[in-house]
Order: sequence, then structure tokens, then C-alpha cells
Amino acid sequence: MLLWTVLLGCQEPFGLDRHDLRGFRIAALTAHVEGGRVFPRVAMVVDGNLYADSPVDLQWGWVEREGDAVTLETFEATGPAPVLPIRAARLALVARYGDQEARAELAIDDQVAVSPRLEMLALPENVQDIGPADLELENRSSWAGDGQPSVDPGGFARFRVLGAPDGARARFMGTAGEFWELDAFTTDWAAGSLTIDDEEVVERVVLEPGPFTILALLLDAGSGVAALDGFVGTPEAGSWTRGRFLQGGLTAPYWGTLVADDGATSGIAVRDVQYASPTDQALWTPDGLDCVGVSGPFDPNWLLDQRCTRDVLAGERVLVVPDP
Repeated sequence: MLLWTVLLGCQEPFGLDRHDLRGFRIAALTAHVEGGRVFPRVAMVVDGNLYADSPVDLQWGWVEREGDAVTLETFEATGPAPVLPIRAARLALVARYGDQEARAELAIDDQVAVSPRLEMLALPENVQDIGPADLELENRSSWAGDGQPSVDPGGFARFRVLGAPDGARARFMGTAGEFWELDAFTTDWAAGSLTIDDEEVVERVVLEPGPFTILALLLDAGSGVAALDGFVGTPEAGSWTRGRFLQGGLTAPYWGTLVADDGATSGIAVRDVQYASPTDQALWTPDGLDCVGVSGPFDPNWLLDQRCTRDVLAGERVLVVPDP
């Protein structure tokens, strides 16, 4: 059973009006519950990045009611992947990075386990050409696009969560751009923004070329999280794996050396790449990485959920399997 939650309303670190991935925040919690034990994970935003160069201090404990104080006596473990016996109704997390602090809670109750995927469609519309009426639901519902990983500056993309159960809804956040909800699982996103006053556009802004990341969080009846990277303008040479982009990657399974890259949404790029053989793919494991609870080929989302920090990954040679 997989449980996911995000923090809503007046809860920290963001409310329903927050769509940006900025600052220092807990984006989402997840926990696998089995045999009276909970195996939690966290997705962090650290100083506006979906990675950290050094470990975030993660302390896990329990509270009975939402918002209860978490005392030192209730903390059970630290780190990104503890295993805890269930002791109360709500799992609590306090995250600290330098002098910054964020808190989140997760209700340990029945949820439907899902593995959502995020789809991107590039749309032909542009903020330089449309007016307020074009953004109304009845007009946007007829917009159609194609599966491209990039949009023009000021262009639109549509993001849709796939694999969501009935009764769920999605919450979207991004490193840039502006969102207009379409339905429970779909949002339209602009690589720019429009300022509208009294049904007139008073300002049009387009984003500069570069990468961006969208997170989709499922809520209510079964929930999960999906991350997807895209580009404003022409994509760089590289590959997508687990929805995240690796600059310099190949389009078939390959070996690559990880390097720190502040311009990458995951904070990582690959160098010295070479194609991997089927034997490599069958035998390689990440056991030699100084990371917590990782398995399978390299996944840039290990940085998002704090299982790896960028400083220990830089210089490592890993196996990467691109998305189909």
C-alpha cells in the first residue's frame, strides 16, 4: 500500500494558491505501509532546486492530531528512508537545511496504491496572441497538441496525469511558467504569463529559453507523484529517464559519468557516455553509490527524494536506461 499526501490550505509549506517550486519546502510525502511498519519517503525543494548538495536533516516522528507539537521524545528516526513501527495516527516530518525549516504530516490510513505518469502535449497557442476569452474552460477544452518535449517562449503546453484512480485529483507545480486548470487531472501551462485587468491583457511576458520541471501530485482517492522535465526553446542533446532530462545522455542504455550542473533541473548531467551491453544492464547495481535505499539503473529522482545528494554523486559512473 502506497500513501501520498501534500500539504493543503493553511498548512505549511504551501497552500492551494502555490504552484511554484521555490524556496525550501516539502513538496510531498509518501510511505509504504506493511505489517504494522511504515517506510516513508520525501520529495524536497531545497533553495528552489529539486536536489541538495549536502544532506537535508530529516527527523521523523508521530502525532495523534493534525498540527500537534512534535517533541524530541516522539522522534523515531532520521534520514530519507527510515523504517518505523506505527505508533500514532499521523507521521510527522521536520526538515532542516541550515537555518531553514519545514514540517509536514502524513495520515496513515487506507489509500489506493498508484504509479501515475505525466504526459506533456505542446500546444500551438502563444501568450503574445491570445486574449482573456481564449483561456476560458470552454475555449481551452478544444485546444489540441502533440507530444513534444519543448514549447516556444510564450508557448503553451498541456500536462495530464495518466494512471490516476477514480475520485482522485491532481495538483500541479512547476519551476517556471503559469498554470490554468482544465479538469481534475489536466492543466494548461504557459512558458510565460498574462496580466489581465477588467478582461483586458495589460502585460504579456515570455520565458527565456531553458529547462523546466513540472510536478504533478495526486490527492484524495489514491495518490502519488510524477515529475517531468521539458524545455522552453530547443531541447539540449541528451535523454529522458524516469521523466527527467540528463544533458549529454544517449537514446539507448548507456554508461555515463555524473557531473554537477547548476543549469539542469535535476542538478546533474552526464559525460563520457558509451552504450551499455545487455550484460551490463542485467548485472549492474547501484550498491556502490553512497545513497539510501536505491535500486535499478540511475534515476535522477533519487535527488528529489533525498536518497542521494549531488556532492556524493558527482564523479560516479552509472548505468542509465532512457525512457521509451
